[in-house]
Amino acid sequence: MSEKRKVYWAPLESNPESMNKVNEFRKELFIKNKEKLSGIENKRKTYLIKQTIGNACGTIAIIHSLANNLNKIELDNGVFKKFIEETIDENPERRGELLEGNSEFANIHTRTASSGQSEQIAADDDTVDLHFVSFIIDENNNLVELDGSLKGEEGEHNGIIVHRKLADGESLISSAAKVIIDYINVDPETDRFSVMSLGPI
Repeated sequence: MSEKRKVYWAPLESNPESMNKVNEFRKELFIKNKEKLSGIENKRKTYLIKQTIGNACGTIAIIHSLANNLNKIELDNGVFKKFIEETIDENPERRGELLEGNSEFANIHTRTASSGQSEQIAADDDTVDLHFVSFIIDENNNLVELDGSLKGEEGEHNGIIVHRKLADGESLISSAAKVIIDYINVDPETDRFSVMSLGPI
């Protein structure tokens, strides 16, 4: 039996303008203070996708941010809501498989990748070494970093990095900024970091 060929998507540019140009990203993201998300029960268990698609980390980071904030975000009917509904009870590996087979997401990702300011890099270019992750506050009020590409012990998928519990009055932005600064301080001369937040447009 032949080995399964890895699927690649074109890398996304870390540019909020290019993401906002794609209608599916823009129209579905808006904040509401609701305990339920348009019929998707807010189960408050950390939602993680295993990244099986090369260069899909940007789209996966957006899904992680949405799916882990169902108590704050209402989605219009569309590809994000549909995918989260279909995968909310699946494990990270199965979610990765379902994303890999989702042509709607592949098309949205491709349009977003082609709308940036930088020269587009070929989807199968294996020299790409930049990466998107997502920061969330979990059900236990911990600052959590989600990375779909990480593996745990014995090859098990574990892309959930729990940094610490938030202090009273501390926000996602202030707590995540401290972690990001620590990452930058490993190589202060680098220009390979950028930060985006999801919010109302």
